[in-house]
Amino acid sequence: MMFLTAGSAHAFDVALVGQLEVTDPQFDPGLTGSTTAITPGGGLLLSHYFKSVVGIEVGALFTDYHLRVEDAGVTTDSSNRYLQIPFMLRIQPDPAFSFGGGYFIGSNMSGDDLTKSDSGLVFGGGSKIPIGKSKKFSFLIDARYLIGGTNLSEDSTRSLKVNHIQVLVGVSFTIGKGGK
Repeated sequence: MMFLTAGSAHAFDVALVGQLEVTDPQFDPGLTGSTTAITPGGGLLLSHYFKSVVGIEVGALFTDYHLRVEDAGVTTDSSNRYLQIPFMLRIQPDPAFSFGGGYFIGSNMSGDDLTKSDSGLVFGGGSKIPIGKSKKFSFLIDARYLIGGTNLSEDSTRSLKVNHIQVLVGVSFTIGKGGK
């Protein structure tokens, strides 16, 4: 979600972000359930813009998948920490706004309730506000929707895919030659 000016061919933006996430489980007909919480997370984003308008972004975000599953009258709460790595192509029509889409992969770093990996599509948009007179530091906010494409159930007869709504808030700074 970083933005660079036209003369910054070798500059990168780094953002430290915190996030709030709501999971949206998609169950097969035999299961029902819901998310159990709004969960915190956070991580790092790195981006680079070409010609100031089109950019790439990669990140490392730690997030929790909190689910409540109901099966045959039995309710089970599940919490698994995942490392998500989003890869996004971003468009910046205005210096204060960008949007984009891409792909994410995830790895289960804890819990045994779900499979060890996840992947899917990610879409989002956000804004940046310069901090003070310096154009090297900015406050940022980004909203994202992730569509899980992997069956996370360890039971091969069941299907569980998880979509996510994320709000990221943080501070970004420009590093490298040609910074703002």
